[in-house]
Amino acid sequence: MEQWEKRKVEQEIPEGTKLIWGRFQGEGGYYECDFLQKIEYARIDGQPLHVDIIKPQASGPLPLLIFIQGSAWRPQPLHFAYSKMFHMASKGYVIAMVEYRNTDIARYPAPIEDTLTAIRYMKHHAKEYHVDKNRVAVWGDSSGGHVALMTGFSAGKYKNDWYPEEDDRVNAIVDFYGITDIASLGYCNEALDHDGADAPEALLLGAPVPKVREKADEASPYYNIPRGETPPTLIVHGDSDGVVSVSQSIKLYKKMREMGKTVHFVKVIHADHGLGIWQEELFRETDDFLRNYLYHPAIETPLFQHRE
Repeated sequence: MEQWEKRKVEQEIPEGTKLIWGRFQGEGGYYECDFLQKIEYARIDGQPLHVDIIKPQASGPLPLLIFIQGSAWRPQPLHFAYSKMFHMASKGYVIAMVEYRNTDIARYPAPIEDTLTAIRYMKHHAKEYHVDKNRVAVWGDSSGGHVALMTGFSAGKYKNDWYPEEDDRVNAIVDFYGITDIASLGYCNEALDHDGADAPEALLLGAPVPKVREKADEASPYYNIPRGETPPTLIVHGDSDGVVSVSQSIKLYKKMREMGKTVHFVKVIHADHGLGIWQEELFRETDDFLRNYLYHPAIETPLFQHRE
């Protein structure tokens, strides 16, 4: 086919054709990603701990999202988060989904200590995973939201022998319907017994909440907001949550505002505990928040996308 004829065919727009502009990375396009499962990041008290990593096919360096799957602090079903985190990774974030010592084998502050260790691991291997050490966010849902908040509020607090040369500070926190005040969790939720010996909070703390009130406060984000520099925080919660009352998020949001912290609150109408939360509008809200506070860059066009 002659060149001019080929060009004529390429430019033809038959009747009924719908036109959509091509989008590339930095403009709303998506990366293809690699998936690395069960990467051991530490062995604490003889317990191997792993991260599942989703890595965009780009040279980077890219922002890092540490994600903590909710599980009532019990063994974490990391696969629950795969589809959601692949969606975020395709936008240009390296994702590390963290496994921590759950309440079957350890007590508070093990989840926080382990998540901080995972952050240091990812920073230590920044070149390997194409991570920008200076653009790190921590994100979790439900009990994972609690761990994300406490992790973001606890930089440098729980040091161990793993990667001591790295810091574990984060630049932003995303909390989806997380617990913020353990002792008051049962006040607005009569569906669950939060004060019993087998309650998730009791298993986390090592005793029923009424017997260890001081430790419950020590483990609650509401009572541990740093007086100094605090990472910008996004809080998302459904107003019909029957497991963790939205009052938990409202309480933290109001206190952070009173303390002059950078905090954003999104209240999702009619959404329950996770149900109605994971939707495109909230993915965009989260991405916009992270782009704002992680200075998400426009990176080179992915290999599978081409421009003339």
